[in-house]
Order: sequence, then C-alpha cells, then structure tokens
Amino acid sequence: MTIFALCLGLVLNPVNVDKSTLEFYQDTFVIRQRGTVLTAPLKIAAPRPVLSVNYRRNNTYAVWDDRGLSIRQGKHIKSYLLGEISVSPRAFTRLEIIKTLELVKKGVRRKEANALSGSRRVGSMVYLLVRWDESSGHPWAEALVSVDLADPKPMWRLRGKFDGFSTAMKPIEDRLTVVNGQLGVVVRRASDWGFATFEPSTNQFDFRILGDRLLGLRANRWFSEKTSYGTTLVGTLNLADATRTVLAEARGSLKFLDNGEEPPLLVGSDPTGSNLINAATGGKLAIPTPAGIRRIGKELVIWTPLEQPKLANLYDADSLELLAQWKKPVTPDGLSPATP
Repeated sequence: MTIFALCLGLVLNPVNVDKSTLEFYQDTFVIRQRGTVLTAPLKIAAPRPVLSVNYRRNNTYAVWDDRGLSIRQGKHIKSYLLGEISVSPRAFTRLEIIKTLELVKKGVRRKEANALSGSRRVGSMVYLLVRWDESSGHPWAEALVSVDLADPKPMWRLRGKFDGFSTAMKPIEDRLTVVNGQLGVVVRRASDWGFATFEPSTNQFDFRILGDRLLGLRANRWFSEKTSYGTTLVGTLNLADATRTVLAEARGSLKFLDNGEEPPLLVGSDPTGSNLINAATGGKLAIPTPAGIRRIGKELVIWTPLEQPKLANLYDADSLELLAQWKKPVTPDGLSPATP
C-alpha cells in the first residue's frame, strides 16, 4: 500500500482520538482519554490520622495532641486534660455530675477529655471544641474552650456548650467553623439536628433546627437525613443563613458517593436494586450490587465483583453516558489468565 493510499484511508476512516479506553492492570484501572492517562487503584490507602493541631502567635502556642491541650510560652509549657470541666457546675447540672461520677467509678467514662471535635482561630483567640467519649466510643460531652494567645499569661477558659453533639468521631477532627463572625457547628440532638452557634462578643450560644435525624454530614455542605415519616433525603447546607436545599428523597437508602465533588452523586438502594443518581440533573443509572465506584476527574469507574473485578464500565460523571468498558479476558479453556 502506498503512503498516499494509507493517508487517504486515514482521512476516510479517521481514528477517534477522543475515544476513552479502560484497562485493568496490577489492581489499578487505567483510563486513557485525549492524550491523558488517569489511574484508579482498586483499593485506596486509608488517610493518615491527624496527630496534632497547633496555633501560634509569636512565642506563644496552643497545641492539641495526645497530651491534651498544651499551652506553651517560650520555654514554659503545661498540658491539660480538662478533667475539671466534666464535673463543673458551669457545664452540667447536679444530677448530670452525679451520673458522671457513678459512670467514672464503673469505668464507662473518664473525667479527662480524649478528643478534639474541631478548632478555629479568630484574631488572637483560639477556640477548641473538646470531646469526651465513653468506653463504647460514643460521645457523652463536648465543651467549647478558648485560649487567648495575646495574653501575657495565657490560660484556657471554658466558654460553655453547644446544644447537641457534633458529628466528630475521630480523635482529632475539623467540625468547627466560623460563619458571619460566629463560631458554628452542625449538631445532633435527641430528636432533631441543626446548626449551633456561639457569639464570642456576648458569650451567647444559639441553635437553629434543620431537620429530623441526621444520618451523615460531609464537608459541612452535604447532609443525609432520616425523616420522621420514614424516608431518607439528602441535600446541601448553606451555613451562612442556616438553610438547606433538598436534592433527593427516597423510601430506601440514599448516600453521597464522595465528599462534595461536582456534580453531587448519590447511591440509592431499595428492594428493586441500586442506582447511581446525579442529584443536579436527576439522571439515574442502574448499578450492580455490590459494586465498586470511584470518581476520577470527570469520569466514573464502576466495577464488579468488588475484590477481583471481572467487568468495569467507565461513565461520564455529568451525563452518566457509557464511555468505555473492560472485561476480564477468558482463555480458550474458559479460565481467566493470570494478571500480567
């Protein structure tokens, strides 16, 4: 074939350079599209735990780590586990303190704080939302503490308690936020949930109800809730005015695929099966159960089975259009070949 004929063939039958391809190699999905290569490992390593949080002003530090709250000024340092707060009349009623002392004797509770639900700095003031967990791992107390880094002799100060518990569970988290000059945190209460705030200038705590039973919260932006009439709904939060927007509601389960990426994608399950839902457009895609799902840039990889994939599809995250497919090759004897 002459070079001219070859070139003519390419013109008449052009190669689609924009077509995506999907492969699976060494436990990693490989996506090639428009000259770029993206990879999606079958398993993602767990993120490293946060070991400390520290704030500094000149030679004054406020640090939270496994020692509790440490305040350092120059070479002088002192650490506090804040055990006095857990039995303080400023934070708890007499009956609550009696109950705590009884549970401390039984080993269910400890006076000393063991976790930090969140922290923020406003000017020279550091605010820490300190947490006490029971032996079961469930929180039984949270308190807001402040340290003024501009104070010549800095010391911690109990500011009070929010009405409800934050959604924090790890030893150190970042649930506290600043909105309109106020400190705020999304909290659960016994029968509802909402946004609790603290006004530093007046030392005033407030609460605004947002829903029934909070199931999950991501990036202080996406929430899922179990309603009093039995449905699950998901939506977005606007903490600036403590309002919410419902994106979807269903009788089965609904949860966000990831932490706030666009477009918001939901995984819904009911007795009829499972679906992937684009909450922005309402688009829906039936998915196998169980299935692995991973967002990579503007694409999605969905595979099954979870541990040793035999089939994987690549979709556009916006349109949910199928872009490419991978199938595990099968040898003539019907057996899958070993991974190269």
